[in-house]
Amino acid sequence: MTLTGALSTTSDRDYFKFTLASGRTASISCAVPDAYDADAYLLDSTGTTLTRSVNDGRGSDESLTYTRTASGSGTYYLDLEAYAGSGSATYTCDLSTV
Repeated sequence: MTLTGALSTTSDRDYFKFTLASGRTASISCAVPDAYDADAYLLDSTGTTLTRSVNDGRGSDESLTYTRTASGSGTYYLDLEAYAGSGSATYTCDLSTV
């Protein structure tokens, strides 16, 4: 699945919701535009950070991997946060579950 968003300020924050079943792994890869420095966080349904990717520098792509070990399905959020940059720029994140 491809997720698309836009960054327009240094405080932009976008959330994407998805579900992950027990034993499944989510792999997320975000192409950060050259004009921005952004970080990616994987949050559980309570907002707790489970893992993060904080590659420093404008245009540095971010990637996360997380495996659900609990039984049943769970709700998760990808949080992409801009920290530096200017102008409007579109980004894409690829989310796959295996």
